[in-house]
Amino acid sequence: MFKEKILGQGWLTTSILAVLIIYYFIGMHYTQHHIGGIGLYRPNNAVGWIFASAIISLGLLKIANDRQVLISPTMKMIALVFIGLIIPYFYGQTDNLWKAADRFVAIAAGGLIIFSLQQFRFSEKQWMCILFSVVVAAFLQVLIGWYEYFLAAPGAFGGNVPFGTFFQKNNIGTFVLTGFSLACLFLLRAPKLYSSQIYKICFSISLIFTLFAGFVLVTVLSRSTQLITLIVIICICIGLGISKVNNRRAVLLMIFGLLLSICFGIYVLATAEGNLDALIEFSDTAEWDSDKSTGEPRRLVWGICWKMFLRSPLLGIGYGDFRWDFLKAQAEKFSTTGEYYSGSISLPHNELIFWAIEGGVVPLLCIICFGLWFVIRIFRKRGISGVFYLVCLVPVIIHSMLEYPFYQAVVHWLTFCSLIAFISSRQEVKRCYTIAAPVIMRSLAVIIFTLVTTYMTLAIQSLYWLEKYSVTPKLELLSNIWYPVEHGDIVLSAHMLQRMNDVNKVWNEKELLEHVDWLRTTIIYDPKDYLYKYMIRVLEALGQKEKAEQFRTEGKYLFPHSDI
Repeated sequence: MFKEKILGQGWLTTSILAVLIIYYFIGMHYTQHHIGGIGLYRPNNAVGWIFASAIISLGLLKIANDRQVLISPTMKMIALVFIGLIIPYFYGQTDNLWKAADRFVAIAAGGLIIFSLQQFRFSEKQWMCILFSVVVAAFLQVLIGWYEYFLAAPGAFGGNVPFGTFFQKNNIGTFVLTGFSLACLFLLRAPKLYSSQIYKICFSISLIFTLFAGFVLVTVLSRSTQLITLIVIICICIGLGISKVNNRRAVLLMIFGLLLSICFGIYVLATAEGNLDALIEFSDTAEWDSDKSTGEPRRLVWGICWKMFLRSPLLGIGYGDFRWDFLKAQAEKFSTTGEYYSGSISLPHNELIFWAIEGGVVPLLCIICFGLWFVIRIFRKRGISGVFYLVCLVPVIIHSMLEYPFYQAVVHWLTFCSLIAFISSRQEVKRCYTIAAPVIMRSLAVIIFTLVTTYMTLAIQSLYWLEKYSVTPKLELLSNIWYPVEHGDIVLSAHMLQRMNDVNKVWNEKELLEHVDWLRTTIIYDPKDYLYKYMIRVLEALGQKEKAEQFRTEGKYLFPHSDI
């Protein structure tokens, strides 16, 4: 019997459970110094995509072994939403469509993760095991946060702001709150699924995690984290008040423990600073000043974005054009009001606004309609108790309305997709379709995992040497990079910029023209004030004074606070 199970599908279920648990216990905590940025410029994101590819590959192997594919109503809706998001590609009037390709690859991968997880008929006990691994992962990040605050070099209020392995304070706050929400859901469901001994162990872990978590949520000094914490607590309390659930005392004890930990965090900060008013003042400005190039409130960005949307609400400005159009809209606002946010930004700190500006109303309505459909479906199947399932999604959803967590930390995307798969799998009947060629699925599984793992390994290797170069800018270090496409531009830029900064270099006309071509392409892709300075310098060296003056005028208009 055991042999048949191993040779059949049992090993696949065990494998995908192991992949998820290992990722949350070990993989997501991988840390490596890097040059900063989003996406694959963060090594832990590359590690996350390796695990994501393993999930997708195991899902395809499950289809091949069963010779059937399971399709749920949620997957059908996700497919429709994806089509809706792609539609602006066909009417977008821009040459920068390729800039949005990585977003669609990530969305497609997320859909495949949900699709793959739904191929497995996980029991609720197995699902709870997966979700509790997220709680343990959040606990580990909390412990890292305590270490950073008390044992690292002194920083704000006598300690450092906890970043965890996210290297970003808002991301650790969101992940900790997701873990807290899942811990509450687990405690509501666990007594029906596990023995009393296992339940007591898990409850103890959850309570200890909660007693440590509140301190980190306070010391990150993030207004978005404060807001999400309040909303999560209110939602859970409302759910306990209006629904008939057992074990509510355990959840109330969790909330009490979190509030106690929050009070301790406030006490530590207030005592260290010596003045609680100083803490409150810092907390009020921490979130809006987190992007610190200017210190202006983020709502200024949203005001500019609203005017951008109104200029083309139906069709949008086109995928990939946000950076340039924002620069122009910001410069226009500065010329009339004197208000200025920053230089070049790639995202508006709000996911819905981002899609609405670039794609128009079609992607906006697709996302909103899917959200409403999913919420209504949860309450229809779960009743009032559905609030405990929805609150698990609240932290990352609200965070995506204030920043861009999915771009900064792939663990948020993987967790979000896993939660969608979990919630939908417990309430939907999946239709079964037979497949005739399982060898294709097996081949795709091997190809996807091999290619993704190779690419991401090269990305990690590239980031290691790029970080070394950033500390010691020697061009020979860049020769160690077997860089994937993602980091090719950085390497080329490093070469070009170092050559341009070589004061002893005697330039010939051919080399100067090479720099003009490179600068023109780079400015279109990623406009920065220092690139305009270099372009003016090169054009003047070529004797093209008129073109240099044109670039100076354009640069001063787009970057009024820069000394171009």
